[in-house]
Formats: sequence, structure tokens, C-alpha cells
Amino acid sequence: MKNLILSIFLIQILLSCAEEAFTPTTQDAQFRATDVVSFELNTCSQMTLRKPPVDILYVIDNTGSTLASSFQAIKNEIQKTVSTISNEFDYHIYFAPLIAGPADNIEAYPLIVSDPDSIPSLASRNITSIDNLSMFNDAAGNNTEFGISRVKNLILSNRSNGIFRNNAHTIAVIISNGDDTEAIKTVRGNKEFDSNKYDQMLVELKKFTAPYLLENPSFMNPLNAQSFRFISLVPHSSCNGWSAGLTYKRMSSEIYNYQNFTDNALKDSVDLCTNNYAEIFKTVNTSIRSVIEGHKYDHWKISSAAETQI
Repeated sequence: MKNLILSIFLIQILLSCAEEAFTPTTQDAQFRATDVVSFELNTCSQMTLRKPPVDILYVIDNTGSTLASSFQAIKNEIQKTVSTISNEFDYHIYFAPLIAGPADNIEAYPLIVSDPDSIPSLASRNITSIDNLSMFNDAAGNNTEFGISRVKNLILSNRSNGIFRNNAHTIAVIISNGDDTEAIKTVRGNKEFDSNKYDQMLVELKKFTAPYLLENPSFMNPLNAQSFRFISLVPHSSCNGWSAGLTYKRMSSEIYNYQNFTDNALKDSVDLCTNNYAEIFKTVNTSIRSVIEGHKYDHWKISSAAETQI
């Protein structure tokens, strides 16, 4: 009986001092969440377009035969085409003569950009507008025309300065009233097509494409163009005193097929002999439009609030 009374007494003591003796001082366990940041539903309709980068190179024939009025009309259509390029693109458009003159500065030709901030060292570039664009009216050249290598060198030499960007859509447009002569060799006085040289030229352009990087994953410093077009505006037969640009036409077709494009039956080569120059440049415009139609957006803005507040 005495032990029972003692046990009850001890339990009462423990209960009366349990909070101070066995737990820290009571803390306020209440929690108040920050106010929910509200936003209107119409923010979904105010999305910010992530403009696809499109880099365009125009290589324009400047040989003596291009000074005729028939070729001047083609140059006028170039200006019309450039002026209609959509603001939905983040575009760089670079213009260079086909034949390099004695003072050829491959990095200093006219450049039109939609966003000057996309070009590092902007002051060192020859930024111009479509109204002030020079079309290289000083004739140059002789019987050699290395147009395909000219395209390759212009792109390679203008990568580090930001004109031709990695992972962009790259479109090279060559305009000539003749043909590439680099893959022509003379054998015992006769001119023959050099298929080995041509294949080397083809590989050099393929290196700009995304499929080439997939096939050659160890390839160093790739351009990895999301799409690469080699568009040739050349005679498909002899006309107006011009020579058929069959090597250019073949190169356009092979680059087109290599990437499995299906957007035009001409396979990126258009016949200058048609004399319908407005129609000729539709191929260029179609290639540019196909970029925006196939572009996928990686985000859609729903709120301006910080991530931690949503």
C-alpha cells in the first residue's frame, strides 16, 4: 500500500513538470504561406516567340557577262526577295561576289541583320540596309569559276565572327550565268568532268549539315545546321550567251536529297533561262518559309512570377 501511494505521487510530479523538464520551450508551429501571385489567363496569348536563327549567304556572279541588262534584272529581284524576309526570323544575310577581286576581304562584305545584338563586335562588320546594298558591279574573273568552294570558304571564314552560327538554318544562294569549273580537268587537250574532285567538294558542303555529324560524331567543330540549302540560280541550258550550270544544279540536288527534303520539285536549282525572275526567287522564299513552318517552340510563357512563388 505504501509503495502504491509513492508511485502515484511520483507520477503526479513527472506530469506537472514534463514540459519544462523533458522538452524545449514550446515554439509557435503556425505557418503562413506567401500570397499566391495571380495572373490573367491572357498571358498565354502573349507568348514570346523564340525566333529561329536563319543565316543566308548570297554569292552573286560579278564576271563581265553579268553587267548586261538581263543580269541587272536578276539583281533587282534579289533586293525584292530580301525586303520580304519575315521578322519572325532571327536572320543574318551576307552578300559576297562570286569572283574574289585583288582586295578580297572575305569578312568585310555587306551584312543585313534583324537583331544587331546577335553579332559580336558589331562595329567591325559591314552592316548595311537593303536600300544601300551593293551588288558588286565591278567585273572580275576569267575562265575559272570556283563557286562551290567560294560558298564553303565564305561560311567557314565567317563563323567565328558570329555571321554564320552553329545550329542555325543556313541557306546558300549562288547566282551565276555560268558553271563551276573546279571539277573540270583537261586530259590530252580535252576537258573532262573530274568525279573525284566533285565528290570532295560535295563532302565539304555535307559537313555543314546535321546528318553529317550524325554519321561522323567525332567530327570537330561542326556547323551542325538544322537545315542546309545550296540553292543555285543558274542556266539549265545554254541561253542568252550563258553556259549551262550543270555542276551547280547537280550539287543543289545532291545536298537536297542528302537531307531528305521534299518541299520543292526543283530540288533547289532554278533555271535562269526562263527569264521569269520573280518566279525564280520563289524557291528561295519557299526554303525560308519552310523553316518557320517546321519550327517547334521550347516554352510557352504563363506567368512573370518567380519560380519559387508559383
